[in-house]
Amino acid sequence: MTPSKPYLSLELARLASQEATAAAQKEGLRLIVAVVDEGGHLILLERMDNGAYGSIDQSISNARHAIAHQDRLTSGPWKGAACIEAHGCAIGAISIMAAGPRAAANKSNDMEAKLQQLMQHVLSKIDLWLTQRAAA
Repeated sequence: MTPSKPYLSLELARLASQEATAAAQKEGLRLIVAVVDEGGHLILLERMDNGAYGSIDQSISNARHAIAHQDRLTSGPWKGAACIEAHGCAIGAISIMAAGPRAAANKSNDMEAKLQQLMQHVLSKIDLWLTQRAAA
């Protein structure tokens, strides 16, 4: 049975995480990616090898904040989290955090810019996948 409204599937969460981690590896970054559904329930959590354990809860919290406030590229302490929308409906959120020794040593505007660019890339891929799924 097909759901009557758009939803964030595990498959889409996995695709988004794979896209983020592949791009991060090219930049030499270690990420923690958290994806939550429209209710803020965790769908997927991925911590790249040697990523900091201490950032796991913050990443989940950031994704929950983004869906609760329906923010896209939120600012303040929730940087790196964005609401995922389909057909004008918030269907979930993703948080992408740099974690590990390089991230801790490089808390600069350059690092934030890289993460913002990575988030924009992932969100554009999500939009593309959702459009393709709707057309199928």
